[in-house]
Amino acid sequence: DLRESKKDPKERWAQLKLLETLREKTWAEFTLLRTELRTLFAVVPLIIALGMISEDDWNILMDKPQRDDRGKPLVLDQHQLEHVISDQLDILEEYRSMLAELRHEIKGEEVHQEEKFQETVLSALTEVRESLKVGFESILPGNGQNCLKELKTIVQNETSKLQELIASNIDHVRNAVTDAIGKPSPPAASEDAIDGAGDDSGGEGEGTEVLQPEPNPPDEAEVIQQNAEFMENVAVDDGEEFEAVIWQRRRQIDREIFDAYAEIEELDNLIAELKREPKCEPRDFSRGVIRRWDERTICCVFCQGIGEHYSDSCEIYKESSVRRSILKGEHRCACCLEKRFQHHICRKFNVKCYHCKRYGHHSSVCDLPGRSAEINRNLAQATHAKKEAERRIKELKEKLEELQSQVYPA
Repeated sequence: DLRESKKDPKERWAQLKLLETLREKTWAEFTLLRTELRTLFAVVPLIIALGMISEDDWNILMDKPQRDDRGKPLVLDQHQLEHVISDQLDILEEYRSMLAELRHEIKGEEVHQEEKFQETVLSALTEVRESLKVGFESILPGNGQNCLKELKTIVQNETSKLQELIASNIDHVRNAVTDAIGKPSPPAASEDAIDGAGDDSGGEGEGTEVLQPEPNPPDEAEVIQQNAEFMENVAVDDGEEFEAVIWQRRRQIDREIFDAYAEIEELDNLIAELKREPKCEPRDFSRGVIRRWDERTICCVFCQGIGEHYSDSCEIYKESSVRRSILKGEHRCACCLEKRFQHHICRKFNVKCYHCKRYGHHSSVCDLPGRSAEINRNLAQATHAKKEAERRIKELKEKLEELQSQVYPA
């Protein structure tokens, strides 16, 4: 049984298509057979009226038993044949309903398997993402320590060079001072000259500034050592603070890049899922305007407008859900849009929908055009978000290269 089969939904779908084709073929054969029999039995009164055969002779021929190749008796009565063909057509109609239900079940299983596969893939990708995240967090701090050591070595080397330069300059200054001290000083002025200079300045009413002896200068080696220690502390502190800021910023950028790649991955999955959704062209309401003179009496089922447009192109009630509510409230058929009575026979039951190419509803109540517009909007938004994420990744990588050049200048 196809309903209880454990085969893949695609194989079951192919078998279902074959059964539907066989059912339609059999239904067409029975319908054609009934038409031919009705034509044949309609010719009999004409033959009798033309005198080609009498009614009694015809009845004798029809009452004579006939058998098929297997010896079974054949039914020759018109009413019995009509009854048998009607029964077979009713059975085929039941088969059609059963196949429609089976088609829905197989389609649901296929969708369920696809969703299950997507969930499995997404869970695997999530695990990979978490593994990569843990790996980044475990790898990046080690690189930071290496960079810290390299920067510290560079700062110490530069500090040593600066100390050597300061020491060499101090040596030059000390030698110059020693040479100056070793030279003879100019002769001292006489006491009389000093007294005369004091009298002259006293006459002007201003005091003479007395030179105080300078204190002994500190030891030269001690000053050099203090300056060197100060410069070393300043250089090391500034270097470590700068290094910490750069490292923190680089780690933040790496995390932002990782999150952007994860966002792109999710957007790719969403875009692929939206592209797999069934879509169709939107409703063109302008094509449904009535222009033929012999169609001026056509009435729109939804807005009751006469001679203006077809029901599928009604612009007053555009939503398919609203249209279905109107049909349900007026007890109309969803396929032919006619009012349903006790013995309603739908003339368009086997007509495919113009939009979704399926059976069971009229094109005017198909919800695929509305869903297609929403799918296209979501697809455009997801594509735009993916482009923005790619642009953001490019900018973050440029910032990362800039920080790299600051730490390791060329």
